[in-house]
Amino acid sequence: MNTKDETVYFARVGATEGGDSAVKFSKDAQWLAGQEEVNLNGARMLADMAGLSIGWRKWIDGKIVDADIGYIAGGFEPKARSELDDLEQETWPVDSRGERNDPWQYAYFLKLVDENGQGYTWAAGSHGARRAIGNLCNAYARMRKNPIVTLDAGFYKHHTFGKINTPKLTIVGWADDAPTFRALPAPPTAPDYDPDAIGHRLDDAIPF
Repeated sequence: MNTKDETVYFARVGATEGGDSAVKFSKDAQWLAGQEEVNLNGARMLADMAGLSIGWRKWIDGKIVDADIGYIAGGFEPKARSELDDLEQETWPVDSRGERNDPWQYAYFLKLVDENGQGYTWAAGSHGARRAIGNLCNAYARMRKNPIVTLDAGFYKHHTFGKINTPKLTIVGWADDAPTFRALPAPPTAPDYDPDAIGHRLDDAIPF
């Protein structure tokens, strides 16, 4: 794949002109969509697995300025962090706590569609989020159908920080079995699409 073309598409078109709302999972176990932070806890969504992508986005002053992202099903391999720029930590931006943060952020990018056809994009970057994506991918590789999920929450106990909430995508059905979701446009198919690639290639480790 042409990385430069992907950068233009994801960083400029997807992030600034796309019709989808960004959805995030908050520390207090809330699924929130858009700038209005509409609560989507428990919402039913169709997961577009063929369009699942992976890679890096570079953030400067709250804006995406570069990206290295591609389709998992198309065999895309993200670059290692050492292959990207801004390697010197002393040049990284400082957050409100006085800590330096890497401008390059690694994540999976999953499109979710509700029964009204509204699209959402979830950037799954945390350890818990990547695990949720992994579980979804393994189920998809077995069934070869787009899953219908509810946006839920789980948690685990950290020895230092106590209860840590984690995102959970609970599979409640499959697209072929749900008339309301069948009426939606077919999800985009990744180049050189291979359903097995999604389940078998998945690696929870970040390529540093």
